[in-house]
Amino acid sequence: EILAARGRDIAPGVGFASIGAGLDFLAGRQRRAPKWMRMLALEWLWRAMQSPQRLVPRYARCFAILPRLTLAAWRAR
Repeated sequence: EILAARGRDIAPGVGFASIGAGLDFLAGRQRRAPKWMRMLALEWLWRAMQSPQRLVPRYARCFAILPRLTLAAWRAR
């Protein structure tokens, strides 16, 4: 994600994609969430439970901005 963000600044006309844990899943280093969790869009919770020290602070920062973004989207309607 850091590389993609820097790349957007350096080369704004080039597309960048972050694959997140995709390589870990392919390499077998990390297991996918159970199907029922994926169907309920809770894979993020599964991952947070697997690596809480690393992911809980990251997810908390993301969740912290949701109210502001929701209000901005509501006002834009």
